[in-house]
Parts: sequence; structure tokens; C-alpha cells
Amino acid sequence: MVTHSGRRCVARVLLVLVPQLLLGGCTSVRTVSVTSGGGGGTGRLTVRVFENRAAERSGTVTVRHVISELWRLDGRNRELLRELEDSSWSVAELTPGRYEVRLRRVVGEDGKSVDLASSDHERLNLEAGQTAVVHVVLKHPKRARVAAAVVGGVLAAVGLMVYALVELVNAMSG
Repeated sequence: MVTHSGRRCVARVLLVLVPQLLLGGCTSVRTVSVTSGGGGGTGRLTVRVFENRAAERSGTVTVRHVISELWRLDGRNRELLRELEDSSWSVAELTPGRYEVRLRRVVGEDGKSVDLASSDHERLNLEAGQTAVVHVVLKHPKRARVAAAVVGGVLAAVGLMVYALVELVNAMSG
């Protein structure tokens, strides 16, 4: 029979490990400002990519190449406007409308390319005379942290299966 303290132990393990598994290697893409300025019938978009939050606070963009795309969204239609390979870029003279900045890959100093999740994107509306600034923060967990999270996740899954089997046997036996 599984005791109450056994259940609490499994719950505590999950509370510690699940956030590590879900948040350990994610990328944050967000619009940090949209300002109106000057006349003109077009807008401007600036994208800056940082290694981590500390680099973002200091304004230091990553030295790695980041493959990103700028899409114009019009209802169900999508038009690829540009594919860029820099960690900091701007596009001027954008007609008012809805846009999407999508991150595809990061190329490390060693030349190896790492694909990013398809969810690494930001959508925004741009009006005439506006300048939007999008920040991308790449988060790098240490390899040991990733390994510990994976091992912990496997142990948690095994623990849950054992717990479920014990509960099933207890329920069947009376």
C-alpha cells in the first residue's frame, strides 16, 4: 500500500523536476517596445538577439549567427519578406499591417547549427510611423543541468508508473 508520505515524495519530485524539463532550454521572443514617431506611411522593425537576460540588460547582442525570418501576415496568407542571419537587424519602410518574426536556427562559434522550436516567434501589428523593437533571449542550460533534468524526468516517470501499478493492485485486491 502506498503511504501518504510516499505520495508527497512523488509530488515534491515532480514539482522540482517538471519546471526544469519545461523551461530548461527555451527561447524567449517578445516585443519590448512600440513607439510612434514622425510622419510617413511606413513603419520600422528592429530585432536584437541576446544570449541571456543579463546580456539583454547590458545591451550585448550574441556573437552567434541567428537565422530568422520576417513574415507579413494578411489573413490566411503569409509572405516571407526576408531571411536574415544577424543577431541584430532592422527593416524600414514596412507597410502598416501584421508581421511575424520567426527564429529558425542558431549557428554557434564552432559552426554547428541548432534548430529552434517552431514556437519561437513573435507576432505584432505595425502602424504607419511606428517603430517596434523585438528582443530574443537564448537560454543555455549547462549540459549537466540538462542531463540531470532528463535523468530526473525518467526517474519521475518510472516512479509514477510504479505508483500507478501499486494503486491498481491495491484497488483490485480490495
